Amino acid sequence: MSDLIAQLIPPLPLNLHPGLEVFQLPGGDVWIQRDDLIHPIVSGNKWRKLVGHLLEMKAEQKHVLVTFGGAYSNHLLATAVAAEASGVRCIGILRGEEEMQNRYLDIANGAGMELHGVSRSLYRDKAAALDNVLLKLDLSHEEVFVVAEGGSGPLGLIGFKNLVDDWQKTGKRIEHVFHASATGTTAVGLRKALNDSTMDDTALHEVAVHSILVLKNLTEQLEFAQRHSAELSLVEGYEFGGYAKSTQALDDFINSVSVLNSIAFEPIYTGKALFALNDWLIAQKESDALELDKESGVFPIVFLHTGGTLNYSGVTLPVIDS
Repeated sequence: MSDLIAQLIPPLPLNLHPGLEVFQLPGGDVWIQRDDLIHPIVSGNKWRKLVGHLLEMKAEQKHVLVTFGGAYSNHLLATAVAAEASGVRCIGILRGEEEMQNRYLDIANGAGMELHGVSRSLYRDKAAALDNVLLKLDLSHEEVFVVAEGGSGPLGLIGFKNLVDDWQKTGKRIEHVFHASATGTTAVGLRKALNDSTMDDTALHEVAVHSILVLKNLTEQLEFAQRHSAELSLVEGYEFGGYAKSTQALDDFINSVSVLNSIAFEPIYTGKALFALNDWLIAQKESDALELDKESGVFPIVFLHTGGTLNYSGVTLPVIDS
């Protein structure tokens, strides 16, 4: 492991089984699944979506991983660190040919990822972009293992079974799960894992999964779900203008619940989903449609914290000389 990464994080894995914690919202107390604690960089759904790919790559005995992402991609960063920890060569196809430098790319580069920028028009055609980069590196398709942008695809669903297994072992009453949904992979992974599991006498296929759209891409997520034969409950209205956009109301809400619970959230994904959960919880309480779990005193709801809080968690990164 490089000196840079050694300064930032302990070796993988850090905590593959973070437990459920009581979480305070203005609307009431719920459970929170602290997947942000899995790893400071390879956290949340980033790890859960990568683990299946890494296992398959090992099974196929391949040693070169290729993936895609933008200059501020959590997926690109997580893949770089996970690949280094797994001892494989990692190539990142970057959206944009112009010279770019930020701490995401610095960490990815420090973890050994070979970054290759392509034009935005070429990047939109992933197959052509892959051919372009492999030709430059004198690599064949047979030599590389390709992970789709964001870690999506069937292999990206595997890690969610472990999550549901952990919930099953707690014996806690769970009726609803809320999470941020950007590509549909987490939503489909959760739905399929819940459908295949049971908890005591309660069938987990009856648990309602509320997948909060954080991007304006309903059609794409529905098509992804259809390809994987999953029925999703995708909730619109909490995009707050689109990717990386926010409002003062959202910022104030995130700040208040972060301070109240001493947990970092960001306004791009998890903060929006948390806002939606609080709205829903207040509405349910007003209509007497939801009851507290008598044993725990907590509403039978899990909020899945999917990580991605590198810029909001207080992690101090080393300065890298250019």
